Amino acid sequence: MKKIPVIIDTDIGDDIDDTWALILALLMDELDIKLISVSIGDTKYKAKLVAKILERLKKTHIPIYISKKIDDGNPSQQKWVKDFHLKDYPGIIFDNEHEVFKRIILGTKEKMTMLCLGPMTTIQQIMLVYPNLFSKCRFISMAGAIHKGYINEDKPHVEYNVVQDIQAFRDVLSHVDNFVLAPLDVCRDIIIKGNNYKTLLKHDRKIAIKTILENYEIWQQDYQGGALKFDYKDSSTILYDLVPLFYLMSSEKFINEELLISVTHEGRTVIGEDNKIICLLKINDIDYFYDRTIKTLLKVRKDYNA
Repeated sequence: MKKIPVIIDTDIGDDIDDTWALILALLMDELDIKLISVSIGDTKYKAKLVAKILERLKKTHIPIYISKKIDDGNPSQQKWVKDFHLKDYPGIIFDNEHEVFKRIILGTKEKMTMLCLGPMTTIQQIMLVYPNLFSKCRFISMAGAIHKGYINEDKPHVEYNVVQDIQAFRDVLSHVDNFVLAPLDVCRDIIIKGNNYKTLLKHDRKIAIKTILENYEIWQQDYQGGALKFDYKDSSTILYDLVPLFYLMSSEKFINEELLISVTHEGRTVIGEDNKIICLLKINDIDYFYDRTIKTLLKVRKDYNA
């Protein structure tokens, strides 16, 4: 299988869906992850989350990029890394060293896929230094809302990843020719529940699953933001950030449309005339992706031993 070279940019450590998405991505045979970048908020805390996950899953060959800290953010999984120290981490960490993006992207023969699971703040920072670096990359971003808002909302709503840094999102859209948008329309109902979730609970000693569930339980206790919480014993939360991974698994199972999208001063993504992008609007076979997700998380045979 020819692997897809990927750089993941994530705001992991706020909402829990980034943790699910990162662990799933690390186990996907389709992906060759070249770099994991953490952005916005307390990026050292976020780097600790990524580093501990990589160490758990024996993936410390993947480098981590730490962008500049902006604020303290919402460190809702802090308890999971309270005794973890980056100085003891055996992998490679780049602390706000922009050049690593250039080296990795230009050093990869195949087109790089930028998997963007948070605001575009870090990407914009790199773009200011290397204006044309991302022009030939493919972007897949969980962001925006076209026809629908958050769950149970019929009208589109300003979406977190856009409104957190509106100018950064505008700048990236205007500089990239190949952009796939996974808006709330297609992400807002992604919840692992029923027999799928029971399967995860049944196999809670598997390393990947244990890592997810440990973080999920802490997040349930300590998260202070606006994301909906569901009963930890019954289901996941809404896993928005899984959708870009689903697209990489099997893009033909999506209904999409090429649209011209504009970003308003409020951060709304509206059909306009500014940027031609591919918008994912519906998943044809969601059970296929849930099944793939569970099988992928189960495939690490080794149980966790503290």
